Amino acid sequence: MTACFIGHYMITKREYLALESRLKETIHSLILHNKVDSFIYGGNCGFDTMGGSFVVDFKEKYDRIRLISVLPCSIREVQSDVLSNPIYKKIMDNSDEISCISKRYSLHSAKRRNIRLVEMSDICVAYLSGEDSGLTAQAVSYAEERGLTLFNLA
Repeated sequence: MTACFIGHYMITKREYLALESRLKETIHSLILHNKVDSFIYGGNCGFDTMGGSFVVDFKEKYDRIRLISVLPCSIREVQSDVLSNPIYKKIMDNSDEISCISKRYSLHSAKRRNIRLVEMSDICVAYLSGEDSGLTAQAVSYAEERGLTLFNLA
């Protein structure tokens, strides 16, 4: 079984603190009870990075866990402040597989990345709050249309 992370790019400190334990508990439950052995990280800051980072931590305890990174663009195109972030580096260094949708980042490559995340997954762990109509809402809607089990932690 495979699970992906789809959520808001911007997470406030307050949101992070409220989400941290719930996200860790959800990932742990998916590993133990839902037999998830692969998690897909989409390369966004915020919720995606939280999920990817926590999966790396769980990989130390459960060696059967795989982390697959599906990025919207080539790593060379990622902003330097992101590349220098130790959490992003930790995720990239511990990814079992890395693929890129496009050489350059665009709204289109981000949408295609989200589609691929959903199409590769059985379960979607989301953080979709409020009346969002952007990429997060579109991806969660697509996950629902495809019949993925959805855990919205918002």
